[in-house]
Amino acid sequence: MKKYEHLMVLGALAASILIILTIFFPALKNDNTIIMNGLKATFGGEIVSYGSFLSGKVNFNVLNLLAFILPLTAAVLLYYGSVKKRKQKMFNLSLNLFAIATFIFSVIVFADFGLYTTGTGTLLGMTETFDYTGAKQAYGIVIALVAATTGSVLSIVHLVSKFSKR
Repeated sequence: MKKYEHLMVLGALAASILIILTIFFPALKNDNTIIMNGLKATFGGEIVSYGSFLSGKVNFNVLNLLAFILPLTAAVLLYYGSVKKRKQKMFNLSLNLFAIATFIFSVIVFADFGLYTTGTGTLLGMTETFDYTGAKQAYGIVIALVAATTGSVLSIVHLVSKFSKR
């Protein structure tokens, strides 16, 4: 298992890059109609506007942003620790645990992506905040969920192999 440690880190890095790329893919759908992509679900934006009568927008969401970005940060640090700091066990342990935590965090957010995506609607001056719990995950979030799960499994296996006595 030790000889595959480098491949596990590269696999986690590849999974995190795929997660970043899925921000451009469709994220939420309703009855097979794409509602929004990951960019709009994360950074927000206007979805409908009819003057001052009716407007709707998606709000910026820091949890969605962290779910897309943190795995790449953790995987790059894990790669750095794996290549440059091989002898520092506590440093590598910390990086590995950080990578596992960020991938698992992403799995949690992507599994219930509609709950974490919120919007604000205004009708005749009355404002209401809502979430997209009823929306289903589009293929972009499904790919991100699979990649985050893969990254967390690879990070866990890397941790076990790195610190197993062999």
